[in-house]
Amino acid sequence: MVLEWKLKKYKTKWTVADGLNASIGQGYVLANPLQLAVMAARLASGRHLEPSLLSHQVHLDAPALPVASEHLAIVRDAMPDPPSRLSAAIPDSAAPRT
Repeated sequence: MVLEWKLKKYKTKWTVADGLNASIGQGYVLANPLQLAVMAARLASGRHLEPSLLSHQVHLDAPALPVASEHLAIVRDAMPDPPSRLSAAIPDSAAPRT
C-alpha cells in the first residue's frame, strides 16, 4: 500500500493531518496534486500545458517543451501508464505534433 512507506521509514502511521498537508503541497512531498498532474500531462503530451479553472480560458495552443523527443520517449517509457492511453484525454489541438 502507498501509505506504508511512512510506517517503514518513521515507525508511525499515516494520519489525516498527513493527508491534508499532502493535498496542499506540504509535508513529505513539496508538490500538490495539481502540480503533479500538470507535470504528468506535460510529459505525456510533450507540450507546455497550463491548467485552467475556467473553461473559456483553456489554452489550446500550448508550445512544445524545449526537450528532445528522444528524451521525452525515455521518460514516457518509464511511466506506469503509456502516453497513448493518456492522449485520449488530451484535445487534438494540444496533442504532440510530430
